[in-house]
Amino acid sequence: MNTSLAGDKLRLRYESAIPLLEFPTYVCNEFLSEEEKYSRKDGNIHLVYGGIIAPSDKPKELFGDNQFIALAKKLINQGLCFHMYLSPHFSPFQIKKLYQDYIQLAAKTRNFTFKQWMPQDKAIKEFSKCDFATMVSFFDGMKLNKFHWDTAIPSKFFTYLSSGLPVIVSEEHGNISALVRKYGCGIVVNQKDFDNLFDIIKQCDYEELKTNVKRAREDLSMEKHIGRLIEFYDQVYATKSLKHEARQPEVLTT
Repeated sequence: MNTSLAGDKLRLRYESAIPLLEFPTYVCNEFLSEEEKYSRKDGNIHLVYGGIIAPSDKPKELFGDNQFIALAKKLINQGLCFHMYLSPHFSPFQIKKLYQDYIQLAAKTRNFTFKQWMPQDKAIKEFSKCDFATMVSFFDGMKLNKFHWDTAIPSKFFTYLSSGLPVIVSEEHGNISALVRKYGCGIVVNQKDFDNLFDIIKQCDYEELKTNVKRAREDLSMEKHIGRLIEFYDQVYATKSLKHEARQPEVLTT
């Protein structure tokens, strides 16, 4: 993993030399899960998304990457099952008010579900019942912040790895698509691929993808990287202590 990608770009952008450590929400081995797949029971391919969902009435140019009704319909029409879990920032009242189109689609469509987020450990177990996780969006008409998309590492990526799921990711997710390519732990797609996603999935070697997911989550585990964080804290503390000592006035005695 390139842990200095965003940091290097931030230093250049803001001409800063302050100590900096990139430390995302790595996989915690305590919460790994691999439940029985829905697909073993019904023979369908199940995709899951968990995270921020923008209401459909928000401006597309600003929120289009988190508006998923059109994407959900496209996936459903290909025979894929799509499970969506909303981030935990909304009350049941707000969900009913803001997400009627998702609620109605779920009510009338057997292979689409729309649910409120759950605690992280339960979410990992629930997600692991699916076959793939998604980080895909329509970007047409959006004011795309390329710096953000090239450097961001959303926490959901590590949730997906914890669930043992290969990740289907839009190539616009620069950092995530690079990680998926590096570990071979998913499928990188472009906007045109959405019309043929079912065929793309069917052509992949799923067992190989799952093996690569295990390799990725071992390499991107909290256990493997926590030493870097402790070392960084030690360096910051040591630097601060030296500066504090340097500022201490001399005490004269007579």
